[in-house]
Amino acid sequence: DALEIIDVSDLRYPELIKSYPMQSPYGLGIDGNTLFVCEGQNGLKIYNATIPTNISLVKHYTGVHAYDVIPNQGVLIMTGNDGIAQYDYSNLSQIEQLSFIPVN
Repeated sequence: DALEIIDVSDLRYPELIKSYPMQSPYGLGIDGNTLFVCEGQNGLKIYNATIPTNISLVKHYTGVHAYDVIPNQGVLIMTGNDGIAQYDYSNLSQIEQLSFIPVN
């Protein structure tokens, strides 16, 4: 289980640049230099990806199941095993839930 940075500038010869170990990665999304990585029952991790070969963890949110995300200009849509949630991530160290649609 890893997040891999791959250079695809020559599609015939993709090159692995760096690999970051992960617990159980699912979906990911990026908005500017902010990378969101879903790790299922291990929650949501937010990274500073300004330098892709040296990403740094900003915050790890546990207590949520995170399977996939769509980040868009400060609003994150996240799917999990219990439903779909919408978050305001204008403050990355304290994202705020805006709405939730439970799975029935």
